[in-house]
Amino acid sequence: MSDTMTKFLKASIEGFKDSGVVDVVLSPGSRSTPLALLFENDEDFKVYMDVDERSASFFALGLSKTKKKPVVCVCTSGTAAANYFPAICEAKESQIPLIILTTDRPQELRHVGAPQTMEQVHLYGDKVKFSMEFPVAEETPRMLQYSYAQTFQLVSRAESIPMGPVHANFPFREPLIPNLEVETPVLKRKQRVKGIKVVQEFPKTLKEGFNEEKGIFLLGETTELVDVEKLVALAEKLGWPIFSDSLANLKTSGVKSSVIINHHDLLMKHLELKEDLQPKVIIRLGRALLSKDTNLFLQNFEGHYYIVDDTGLIQDYSHQCDLVIESNKNAFIEASLCQVEELAPNNWLKQWKELDEKVSQILHQTNLLTDYSETRITADILNNLPNKSQLFISNSMPIRDTDTVLEAIPQTSRLFGTRGINGIDGILSSAFGMTAASKECWNGLIIGDLSFFHSLNGLALGKKESLPLTIFVINNDGGGIFSMLPQGQLPKETFEPLFGTPQSLNIEALAQGFSCDYHKIQSLSEWKCLLPKIMGEPKLRIVEILTNREEETAKRKEINQLISSKLTVDILC
Repeated sequence: MSDTMTKFLKASIEGFKDSGVVDVVLSPGSRSTPLALLFENDEDFKVYMDVDERSASFFALGLSKTKKKPVVCVCTSGTAAANYFPAICEAKESQIPLIILTTDRPQELRHVGAPQTMEQVHLYGDKVKFSMEFPVAEETPRMLQYSYAQTFQLVSRAESIPMGPVHANFPFREPLIPNLEVETPVLKRKQRVKGIKVVQEFPKTLKEGFNEEKGIFLLGETTELVDVEKLVALAEKLGWPIFSDSLANLKTSGVKSSVIINHHDLLMKHLELKEDLQPKVIIRLGRALLSKDTNLFLQNFEGHYYIVDDTGLIQDYSHQCDLVIESNKNAFIEASLCQVEELAPNNWLKQWKELDEKVSQILHQTNLLTDYSETRITADILNNLPNKSQLFISNSMPIRDTDTVLEAIPQTSRLFGTRGINGIDGILSSAFGMTAASKECWNGLIIGDLSFFHSLNGLALGKKESLPLTIFVINNDGGGIFSMLPQGQLPKETFEPLFGTPQSLNIEALAQGFSCDYHKIQSLSEWKCLLPKIMGEPKLRIVEILTNREEETAKRKEINQLISSKLTVDILC
């Protein structure tokens, strides 16, 4: 490679460095050689190598999500770049600042049949916030400064609100080996200063809303950590309950309070039965909640619905929000604590807490939590998390079981997931990304057998980097969630090949192939014996938990019917 191009790329690298990028995830290829060598030979970057681009991009997503920092992905030309697409879609919806760098043939080799060449400019369409192509370099001070400024700005675009993925395409001519001895060009350096929006004047409707005794806070997943102690203090001051998603990390914050409602999903199924339980005001912080029933209720809600969001996005598929408060969430909470007056004691919060405790009693007395079951396994993992640990929750049934059973726990832990688009793509790689950001603590993953199979190659990077992730694979030989949906009523001969899709995986052999510790669980006694041995020891291991899909479906349906019947009696009385 010419010294001109090397200097141009070194200026680009400096732009990433000065904008705060540390982590770079590479996938092998010829055309990406210049960027790969320059990143690898710069000690200011931590470089990871993953041979599969789809796995690499989800690893980067998990790393960025956990560290709350931009992460760069670099790949070669052709279909390699297309494999980033699922993670880019998730990053956009989850507002994760991924920096996608694709490498390409120069313009004279495009549209003329050159190998491994396709149209890569604007490849990802509207799924990235910004897309650009770098020129083939010229060595002039202005072009070197341009190269530096563009990568600096690329990161700034990714981190600006709303955060999200950005893309740059680098065309390279052969030869592709840069001269690493070339000095970094002299550049005019840049700095970034980030600010937040603070609530200074409360709208009249919001002030009136805070005077209502029948209010509810909804806390969804957020890109920044919410100050839960102050949110709880605000809710206590108002006497309002908080309905919180598991991934919002309120119930794993170590904070305990009567305002935290653990089982809002099960309770919201019955709100239409009693006028006393209809809220007048709802204030949501963060994303929409996972709970289908909570979101269905919002679609018919006739009171005031406020969303606090400084991303510029109005994420409200209920179409019932009548006020968007463009504020940093913690700034809003802080200002609200100063603005609102403590309401007189009332029966509103007491009603909710009594019903929540009733649901908890029912759950803990049924075979769903007393016998060997997927839900029991999930509950045991959550209740035995080490302090300051991290747990990634896969989509499909694991996140739903978590929302069902998670109650406020005394230890401080963090839960992660990919709920932007809610797919099963790259779960394993995302969890390894989480682990890479915090290797010193205990890290775990709860995942189903199909999701595990779908992202199996993520194990290669986890093993290579010695990432201490405990992987709990709930193996019911198929897609358990479909059994809970209307498709579950189809005849077995139709349901199994189309929706159940059993794979009959030999997970023990897979674990051996990747040199992972392996444990198989088939009974409650085996589970009780193993659990305390592995929860405090960070290590790469696979724990396969064998269950029966039909039996698990029957247990979940039975508990739903039991709660429905008992709560109906309580609410109507």
